[in-house]
This record gives sequence, structure tokens and C-alpha cells, in this order.
Amino acid sequence: MASVRLEYCVECMFLGRALEVAKLLLERFPHKIRSLSLQPGTKGVFTVFLNEEPIFRIGPDGRLPEPEEIARRVAGQLQLPT
Repeated sequence: MASVRLEYCVECMFLGRALEVAKLLLERFPHKIRSLSLQPGTKGVFTVFLNEEPIFRIGPDGRLPEPEEIARRVAGQLQLPT
């Protein structure tokens, strides 16, 4: 079972994308995710942690991940079919 933590920038209004990612992960992997938490942050942060290891960090270009992109990364890390 995996734990997921989504840290998102409140100032940048990234909550919507964090919720989209959270919803997709919980729908796609209901029996593989033990916990999922949202952590408000600042200064442009958007980081997705799987078992406390970052699997996505927003880069200098400010590109937010697509929910499907995160789902593929989670599936890959958990060695699950996408």
C-alpha cells in the first residue's frame, strides 16, 4: 500500500490541479493507496510524493502536471499496468 502527498501552492491557486490529481489517483488505484494528503504550500510549489519520494516537481517553466501523467508515474513506481 502506498501513501501519496500532494504539496501545492496556495498563492498560485494550484489547489484545483491538486484535487484533480487526487481524484484520479483515488479512482484509479483504490486498493493500492493507503493514504492521500493535500499539503498547502507557498512560493510556486507543486510536488507529488509517493511514499515520501518525489515523483514530480514543478520545474522552472511552471508547468503543472496532467493528472494522467501522475497516474502513469504512480503506476510505474508501483509496477502496475496503466
